[in-house]
Amino acid sequence: MRKSNHASPEGEEGKKEVNYEKIFADSCRRSDRIQRDPQHSQNGCRKRRLTQQSRCSGTPYPRFLYPTHGLGPISKILRINRGNRFLSLTSSATKGRGFDLAAKEHGVNAHYNAGDIVTTVIKCANGENITLTHGVSLPRPYSRNCRVQGTKGIWLENAKGIYIEGISPKYEKLDIAGNPYLTHEWDRQDKFYQEYDHPIWKEFRDNQVGGHGGMDALALRAFFDAVKNRTVTPIDVYDCAAWMAVTTLSEQSIALGSAPVAFPDFTNGKWVDREPLFRNKWCLDEVCE
Repeated sequence: MRKSNHASPEGEEGKKEVNYEKIFADSCRRSDRIQRDPQHSQNGCRKRRLTQQSRCSGTPYPRFLYPTHGLGPISKILRINRGNRFLSLTSSATKGRGFDLAAKEHGVNAHYNAGDIVTTVIKCANGENITLTHGVSLPRPYSRNCRVQGTKGIWLENAKGIYIEGISPKYEKLDIAGNPYLTHEWDRQDKFYQEYDHPIWKEFRDNQVGGHGGMDALALRAFFDAVKNRTVTPIDVYDCAAWMAVTTLSEQSIALGSAPVAFPDFTNGKWVDREPLFRNKWCLDEVCE
């Protein structure tokens, strides 16, 4: 069970973290009104870490270094390895300057051959695409730039909003020439907490322990519970292989001029019809209360 996104490093809602991705995943599962058929998702790791040159040392070629931060929740929303899978990816990298400048500021004369911004687009078997962005060497406020777009709505982290067709506000306005046009506005994402907040988060959010707003401790509890009871972990070896393969496949794609590179089918065809889902409180594929 991986760490999920939360509001911000400090916690957007006072001192308590808010598990937006889990809320949105649950809305996909439990309501016909929201994201009934997800089409596109976007996520990444975007922050400035000037003192982390070591993350790029020993990296002879540009690659997507940290795919799991956003890809984990998105994979569960899109049911990757359970009726869906990654087919191929393309990846591109900008020139690398940020880490060089940071090293120089710390008295080190070095060149890091890692693009400042690496963008990877994954194509899925069921027709969706996923855009991942990694950038930790250029100045910017912290953001994962999360987005999930479906046929009936969208969630956008940076807007702190959700838009649902037929529910969220829209107004007719007049332009300067007097012509009418429709404008659409976001619903605040906290409007959906009461109805869609995940049962686990409801149970633990007022007693958060450990890093990442308590998610580290929950991830460990889920793993230990599976080991103790000899049950399936919420994230299995197929998930880990598929998510981490992005790093090496992105390197290949960049080296080939951003050409498409095929994903191995780590399940050997079993993704089409996996064994029945093991349902318990830690399940990430369904809401199991």
